[in-house]
Amino acid sequence: MIENLLVAEELIIERLENTIDDIKILSTAELSGVTERSQIIPAIHVVYAGYKLETEGQQSQSMAFIRQKWITMIVDRDIRSIKNGKTISPNAGIVHSQIIKSLFGYQLSPDHSFMRLESPQPPRYANNFAYYPIPFSTKIQLEGFLI
Repeated sequence: MIENLLVAEELIIERLENTIDDIKILSTAELSGVTERSQIIPAIHVVYAGYKLETEGQQSQSMAFIRQKWITMIVDRDIRSIKNGKTISPNAGIVHSQIIKSLFGYQLSPDHSFMRLESPQPPRYANNFAYYPIPFSTKIQLEGFLI
């Protein structure tokens, strides 16, 4: 049974650090101090995006399954910044593929299901940065108190 419901964050970061070279990977805690001015490019942010109850019929009085959603966000220079004379990193597509290869189908721990690739939101472009979300999900079992 999982004692820390957010343990997947450190397991995802560990997996990415062991499979992708030369890129900064930031946890949720590290994001709080990052501004676009201090943003390292390119970087991968790992962000918890909540959970949903897996099938209602699979619940009992003291057990349920939830599917947690985790977003890996590639942050890179926006191609439009070329006009300003700034260089861009051509690596966003490569890093995108590396993240999918690293996490898709990977089992973070015996308590987690295999990582499932989810449909992403569209990329966002702002202030000369491009943000590419790559969401994954994993299912875990919760156990409650049985009277």
